[in-house]
Amino acid sequence: MRKKYMLVVVVILLFIIGGLVMRFKKNDTISIEQQNNIVKRIARSYENIDEINFLKFYQNKKTGSYGINFILNNDKTLSSGISFRMYDDLNKSEGFVGLNPVSVFGESNPNNNPSDLEIDISQIKIVYLKESR
Repeated sequence: MRKKYMLVVVVILLFIIGGLVMRFKKNDTISIEQQNNIVKRIARSYENIDEINFLKFYQNKKTGSYGINFILNNDKTLSSGISFRMYDDLNKSEGFVGLNPVSVFGESNPNNNPSDLEIDISQIKIVYLKESR
């Protein structure tokens, strides 16, 4: 009976440890596809996006959120960033983004595009971050 009890305890501990490892797994890379998803959100939200140069991808250790910095249209005055609460949010191309400062970028989605509008990014020059860090 004692062996069964110990086995159950070991199995429960393994599940707990596995869950903690999955919860705190460090996601410090961003794929080309995820960067394309960000470009689609930006292009859906703002007009006249001809180029995007990704600069830095990071995780905020205090909040656990993720962020990416970039420059639009090779103009340093159009430098901004986007934050994502969850890493999985990078896997979605739907939706809009709001860039700050609004005085520089203007209001998001001036054409009232639907959040799932298919966006062709083939004409946008993209300077990607490397996939591995």
